[in-house]
Amino acid sequence: MYLQDAAFASGQGGAAIFGPNNLDTDRWLLGGDVRQTQLKFTVKGPEVLGGASPMGVVELDLLGGNQVTTIPGPTAVVRDNMGTPIGTVGSAATSVTTGDESVLPRLRLAYAELNWGEGTDMLRVGQQHNLLVYFIPASASHIGVPLGYGAGQLGWRTPGVTYLHKFALQNDMRVDVHLQLNRNSWIDNAPICGAGQAPANANCLPSGISLGEASTLPQFEARVVFTSGKAPSPWPYYPASDVTIYAIGHWDQKDLSGVGANAPTRDTLTTLIGDLGFKVSLGPLIVAANAWYGKNSGAVYGNMIQLQAPNVPNVPDVYGFGAWGQVGFSLSKQTSLWAFGGIDQPKEAEAIAAGFTRLKNVQVAAQVAYKEGPFAIGLELLHIWTKNYVPPTAMTAASSVTFEGNQPMATVNYFF
Repeated sequence: MYLQDAAFASGQGGAAIFGPNNLDTDRWLLGGDVRQTQLKFTVKGPEVLGGASPMGVVELDLLGGNQVTTIPGPTAVVRDNMGTPIGTVGSAATSVTTGDESVLPRLRLAYAELNWGEGTDMLRVGQQHNLLVYFIPASASHIGVPLGYGAGQLGWRTPGVTYLHKFALQNDMRVDVHLQLNRNSWIDNAPICGAGQAPANANCLPSGISLGEASTLPQFEARVVFTSGKAPSPWPYYPASDVTIYAIGHWDQKDLSGVGANAPTRDTLTTLIGDLGFKVSLGPLIVAANAWYGKNSGAVYGNMIQLQAPNVPNVPDVYGFGAWGQVGFSLSKQTSLWAFGGIDQPKEAEAIAAGFTRLKNVQVAAQVAYKEGPFAIGLELLHIWTKNYVPPTAMTAASSVTFEGNQPMATVNYFF
């Protein structure tokens, strides 16, 4: 259940991560959401291929949309990840009047795994979390869309191949090395190019093929993790350890003209990201943080999920950084207090040149939680501050506006 004094552009309730503007009057609204419910199915089999334990995993949640009907609907506006109109399509389905309660499932994970040596070597093929996703901040309210997205957290879920290896050291220390090749994508919801249309003159997809796929290159990610100790964690999405330190790298390249053509000027766009994080447990105290710096990070949820359109002149690179930190304190075995802060900020001049409308986003949250076994209940207060850019028109000059919103949330969750 959530109580808000703002309408967030990213979604309400657990999907609130940034917002477009303030509500000046009659601001408060009360809502509830069950879409973060996650269903996970795991099947294990007998040993194969030199003693490997095989496993299949499928995980679903309900954040994929609302119930639909086949009654033809009106022409719909197609928007990019920045919310900018980029075309129209005829709609063959419309939401029913109870659409908010009759939600559709969404595929999160679907992979097969081979596990040698009880986790010493693991090979996964299929849709899984990007290596950029390692820590998930503690929150009973933000699970399907965790705290930090749009404010320092990177990564999504993508079909690919992942290899994980553990090097055991002395005194409960370990070094893990992870490598991943995954599907490349970039503004996949743009309309198919029509007759006479093509990037870079139009924001469309030739033959409906993503500009990431058109590069014929996967996304490359690598992660190194150092872990020491086995201190238990009061929250299930932080690993049990005294100290955890990790470093992650990401590289990929896009083909801005898509398949079947070459751009006359710039034809490639490169994403390069470095990411660092740590977690320290000191008795009842937990301190965790994550920070990244890189360019063109929108496809992995950096730059507040804003991606350069291929029809922007010369398609400028956009550098930016993000960081989040969280402190948790256990009052007892079941009760804990949490404080969180995160920021995402691209370079302003580059973001404006690329057509971005969000220039900076800050999240601050506080939570008191009670957790016993698989049951948790939490009361959370979230404050979001977003700096937006309003492009100039023939009658006005360019300006920037700020958005602020609060969201007290009470949530009950079961962790399995």
